[in-house]
Amino acid sequence: MSDIDVSNLIDEFDHAAALNRCARGDQDALHLLYRQEAPKLLGVVVRIVKDKGMAEDIVHDPA
Repeated sequence: MSDIDVSNLIDEFDHAAALNRCARGDQDALHLLYRQEAPKLLGVVVRIVKDKGMAEDIVHDPA
């Protein structure tokens, strides 16, 4: 099995479309946006509060 160079892969998530759908009240789009961004947001919150458990409570899964 060969190593795959992922440095050139493009994030295919369409943020603009998801945000437009959210603005129209589309709950599914909001859920998709949350799933897309939650890991990054959790990392930011952990750095701010310096407690992973608390950060997980702040960035909780609404489902």
